[in-house]
Amino acid sequence: MVKRNSTEIGAVATAAIQLVVAGVVILAVSLPVEQMPAAVPSIAIWGWFLASILISTCLRFVLQFRGQQMISAARASVIMCCEPVWVLVFALAFLGSPLSLSQILGCAVILLAMLGQVVFRPNSAA
Repeated sequence: MVKRNSTEIGAVATAAIQLVVAGVVILAVSLPVEQMPAAVPSIAIWGWFLASILISTCLRFVLQFRGQQMISAARASVIMCCEPVWVLVFALAFLGSPLSLSQILGCAVILLAMLGQVVFRPNSAA
């Protein structure tokens, strides 16, 4: 679907549309529920916040979308299934966060599903 619909719209434009729509929906839900902070955050916090937006969100969406345009749907689905596993591995490696039983079981389910896809996949060109 990404390959078919992305011929007219580029990766940057598609990622921008997705992020703006998600931002508007999240803002609409959070305004009545959450409280505004009493103090304005420091410049350093705003810098990290902007870096987080640009690097871990915008750049990731653009690279992911561009990558999906270049590979088959089967390979793209395997990569998308790996995303939560990579998040867990990076959180463990960089943040040293401990793993809960549900996180370990979730990774096991994802890895078993991917293994099942490889082992039990019918012979077809991917």
